[in-house]
Amino acid sequence: MKYFVIICAFIFVAVMLYIDLIKLFIGEEYRTGLGIVPILMMANICLGIFYNLSMWYKVTGQTKYGAYFAMFGAIITIVLLIVLIPKFGYMGAAWATLVTYAAMMVLSYTTGQKNYPVPYNIGEIFTYLSVALMVYLAGLGINKLLAPEGIVHWLLQTALLAAFVLIIYLIERPKHQTEKIS
Repeated sequence: MKYFVIICAFIFVAVMLYIDLIKLFIGEEYRTGLGIVPILMMANICLGIFYNLSMWYKVTGQTKYGAYFAMFGAIITIVLLIVLIPKFGYMGAAWATLVTYAAMMVLSYTTGQKNYPVPYNIGEIFTYLSVALMVYLAGLGINKLLAPEGIVHWLLQTALLAAFVLIIYLIERPKHQTEKIS
């Protein structure tokens, strides 16, 4: 799951740093909806983690938990959509998706640790996602404050992507050196 999160975090950072380039391939009438992209990407990372975590109830033959989690997610989704869409429109739907998938992920993790403990390194996974969010926010700052467009903008965005890769490498490198020694 750790490598799944690292790859998803990299994709998140790359898409968000280069969203201005990506939007050139999207019709102008749809560009107003690009604000939901980071929210839905994070939501789908949570969904992917949920799928990774769901192995415990399949391995133990307790697939009833899959139905429980689905019902839990459906209830949260319906409630949040009723509450958020009238106030925030499609942005409310995006936030409802993120909250639902995150809640299902947490519920699957906590239930799984009671029924079939797997030693996930939650601290590292949280760190990778946090670094991705920080790099994304730094990219937003660059867009607004330093270089909203032009070659400097793209150089800074590329430097941020390289910084993300370097940070992940520095986090992972000591582990691989220890593994080679032992």
